[in-house]
Amino acid sequence: MMIKHVLIGYLALLVCSAHAEKSTVQTPRENHAAEVRNNLARCPSWEFLDSDDDDLRRGITHLYLKISRFDTESVREGVRLYLDNYSSDLFASLDASGKLYAFYRVFFRVPSGFYATSSAQMPYPVEIQSFWGSPHRGSHEVDLLWPYSISKDGTLELQNVLSVQERTGPGYSPLSDFDVLLLKFGRRFPVQKK
Repeated sequence: MMIKHVLIGYLALLVCSAHAEKSTVQTPRENHAAEVRNNLARCPSWEFLDSDDDDLRRGITHLYLKISRFDTESVREGVRLYLDNYSSDLFASLDASGKLYAFYRVFFRVPSGFYATSSAQMPYPVEIQSFWGSPHRGSHEVDLLWPYSISKDGTLELQNVLSVQERTGPGYSPLSDFDVLLLKFGRRFPVQKK
């Protein structure tokens, strides 16, 4: 009888531990979202780079390209997880939003060049932009791809550091911006299979 109770106890322990292991196993999408969050967290801020630090600019772009290989849903979830880490700290939240603003110019097919804000050709609502809003030329044209530009050989290049006096607009919402850019422009690069 004692052996029966021990066996029942042992089986119950196995079932409980198997259930606990099952609940901690992550799906590939959860793993990818966590990797996106971690890469964004370790990425340096681009806003205040030295103007001659080309290596760090290339490194930031390389990391953004690495993040871009994941599927869209994993990237969006990783962005949400990343933002959740900084929601209670204003300065960290601003830094996180700035990283995402630049990352989105790599991840999405945001066009280069200036667009007239009053024109029907304006592909992106300027109202969404804010502290990181695109630089304007005159009072009615904005550069949507900033802080990136397209080089002569067709690659993305991280350009200017932050210049607050050039930006205007309401508060920036990174997750809303993700959704609008996805709908308006789609991904710049296809998902890469591992």
